[in-house]
Amino acid sequence: MTVSPAPIETVVNISDCDSSVYNGTTYFANTSFYADSILNVAGCLVSYNNINITINNSTITNVSESICSGDSLFLGGAWQTTAGIYNDTFMSINTCDSIISTTLVVGAGGFTQIDTSICYGDSIYLENAWQNTSGIYYDTISSGGSGGTSTDTLYTETFDGAITWTLNTSTGANGSFANLWAINDGEGGVAPSGCGVGFNGNNTLHLTNVFGATGAAYYAGGLGGAVTNKSSNSANISTLGYTNIVLTFDFIGNGDALLDNASVLYSPDGGTTWNIVDNSLKSPLCGSGQGQWTAASYTLPVNAENISNLQIRFNWTNNDDAMGTDPSVAINDVRISGDITSTSTGCDSIVETTLTVSPAPIIITTNVCTNISSDVGVVNDTIFTMSLACDSVYTITNTYLVTPVSNITTICTNDPSQAGADTTIVYSVGACDSIYNITNALYQNIQNISLPDEEICEGELVDVFGQNQNTEGTYTNTLTSTLGCDSVIQSIDLIVNSLPDIYLGNDETVNLGNSITLTAEGGDTYVWNTGEINQVISITPTETSTYFVTGTDVNGCENYDTIVVSIIIEEVELMIPTGFTPNGDELNDIFRIVNEEYFKDISLQVYNRWGELIFQSTETVTGWDGTYKTINQEMDVYIYYIDVTEKATDKQISISGTISLIR
Repeated sequence: MTVSPAPIETVVNISDCDSSVYNGTTYFANTSFYADSILNVAGCLVSYNNINITINNSTITNVSESICSGDSLFLGGAWQTTAGIYNDTFMSINTCDSIISTTLVVGAGGFTQIDTSICYGDSIYLENAWQNTSGIYYDTISSGGSGGTSTDTLYTETFDGAITWTLNTSTGANGSFANLWAINDGEGGVAPSGCGVGFNGNNTLHLTNVFGATGAAYYAGGLGGAVTNKSSNSANISTLGYTNIVLTFDFIGNGDALLDNASVLYSPDGGTTWNIVDNSLKSPLCGSGQGQWTAASYTLPVNAENISNLQIRFNWTNNDDAMGTDPSVAINDVRISGDITSTSTGCDSIVETTLTVSPAPIIITTNVCTNISSDVGVVNDTIFTMSLACDSVYTITNTYLVTPVSNITTICTNDPSQAGADTTIVYSVGACDSIYNITNALYQNIQNISLPDEEICEGELVDVFGQNQNTEGTYTNTLTSTLGCDSVIQSIDLIVNSLPDIYLGNDETVNLGNSITLTAEGGDTYVWNTGEINQVISITPTETSTYFVTGTDVNGCENYDTIVVSIIIEEVELMIPTGFTPNGDELNDIFRIVNEEYFKDISLQVYNRWGELIFQSTETVTGWDGTYKTINQEMDVYIYYIDVTEKATDKQISISGTISLIR
């Protein structure tokens, strides 16, 4: 009997994405099975495949992104700017697709176009600055992130910088001693709940009086003329794009109920109409009687929203009944805030403002005169307005009081024929009474005065009538009288003396050790650089030298001359005697160089006939006295050696010879 061997098993592992096809069959899930069996002729199983199929599914991730209009995001293999769904396919670690499906939202930022206008001289807050020029301005309002409402500060005024408010606008009758608005630290700003102080460096807007008071102190009347109706107004404030407008400020205020009282108003149309915000600003008083600073906050009506010309006004009114208590009113830290709603995508909102500024008004000034004092004054009027409701033409009428007068003027003249009185009528403006000018001309005789001559030396300057002069001639100075005519003419002659011609002659030469005489000429007195003051001096120079002398003449003028004296040096011959007689008669007792004064570094050696050195000179002993060791030497001929240096030439000389000693 034949037994077939065990069949051979082959394991086949297959991994595909999403599905797999094997032998024409598609599989969508993991599975295992046997296939591909092979039988032999006997019908026995010889081999088979063990199939293991693994299905890996692709992944899809859904995300959302948002951009603002005009921005772009890289999706689907390109920069996308429009809303839609974009797929990006990536390969995962199992080699199957990983798909990111992005839903792109494009947000349209808010864009608002506004036309507004202001009058010449006003300003409006646009592009983070006060604008007073026509043009187009853009304000970008950022949402700061996702959609929602945020609160921004639109305007701040601390009164510490340049003054932008208009002070003391009349809102009614005002007396001759009406109180007035001022900005300074006479009433200093203090944080709320603090008591009033002065001069702390923090300016405030406050009402004071005309009698020199400092701080928020007002004149309540009693002497007449106290009635006051005056306001201080802000410039235009833009609230474009904002809602829920809130006005806040700090204040102190008192007065007398509603009779002496401060109020706050707002204008939604650049100052044409005014609406009450609070008709009475009253704060508590501190124990010292000073006002207690108080914080105020008001939400303005909707007509203050989204406009370009919001204005704030603080108004003061008081009567003349002498009833009232300080402080009047003081304002500090004025702020305007508002809410802005951003788009859901957090995109910026843009407000485009086209600003039109009216032309500068034409000012026509007219001067008239009157003889009635009650008609004197200045009258301002507006002739007509333009389409922007702004004043276009102002007329200013100045009325002057003219009273007939006679003006007497006294003048002088140096011409006798012009002396006398002259009357002229001055043309009067506005057909008012004339003015008479009377001119009295007085004759002024001119006095000529000659002053003593002034003398200077050539090259000098002298003050002549306030000017430095050095040119010979006659100078004059004219003095005028109190009336402006010539009264005294001074004259002075300026004499310029020539400098003396000092002469020492040509340069000289002289042998060393000899003297020479120098003679100066051309002056009256002399001063030499040697210190001598004689006209003639004698010098014995030891080297070539320059000598100069300053000579002065009878006019005191000085000049100088110089002379160079050059030294001639001649060679000096040694003078050696042939014998000497040391017998004590003080005649020829010493053997030495006869003219040794012309030599230095003298060395004298004397030897006897046996070659014995019996004398050697020293610095102090330069000659031999005929002795050796204090013993007189015999009459004989001795040998000498001399080494010297010539002083004049530094020439070294060496000689030898014999000397006879004779007794």
